[in-house]
Amino acid sequence: MEEIKPRKPGSVVYDANQLMTWLNNYNVRILLHGHKHVPFAAAVETPSDLENKYDFRNGKYVYIVGMGSTCVPCSSGNVYGEICFRRDEVKIIFHKLSGDGSEPDKPGRTIIIPV
Repeated sequence: MEEIKPRKPGSVVYDANQLMTWLNNYNVRILLHGHKHVPFAAAVETPSDLENKYDFRNGKYVYIVGMGSTCVPCSSGNVYGEICFRRDEVKIIFHKLSGDGSEPDKPGRTIIIPV
């Protein structure tokens, strides 16, 4: 178990449920996440009323998108995300960097998030 040190910055969310509840209460739909070095996407549904019942039929999704890394050697390569906001969706396109500039950036995985 990792010791919580309030005065030392950490890379872990110590109370993920509290964070998800806050995001749900404030209608946050997309959370951009870093520090995992690998691009990823996930949808987490939070029930509408955590205090009284777990009813997922009225829940809300928070879409968590890991943007990967830049300037760090890792197995997935260096990537960055291009975010396009549209009327009814958010489109995120991951671009892979060549690292040394010898070739152009390459678009890779695309994620479409309904809003």
